[in-house]
Amino acid sequence: MTNEHSRMAAESICFAAERVGNRMVEYISDMDLPSQKLRPKLFVDGDHWCALYGGCIQEGVAGFGKSPAEAYAAFDRAWWEKLPVKVGT
Repeated sequence: MTNEHSRMAAESICFAAERVGNRMVEYISDMDLPSQKLRPKLFVDGDHWCALYGGCIQEGVAGFGKSPAEAYAAFDRAWWEKLPVKVGT
């Protein structure tokens, strides 16, 4: 193997290792998402997917989307939303 081939092989290995490392960081970050920790029930509701945590949509936390990934992303956003403040009650 020539020096050029050795250099190219080393660069390829480093590139692959960097990609694996980056993917591991993404994977670990994803594990902190509410949808991954809580595993809401996923089902089709009309023409959308629904990710639901709780007994029903009115009392639980839900996210809707055209795909399961969109429903989970909406669920993650909904998980952090605050309840509206009721004025005068």
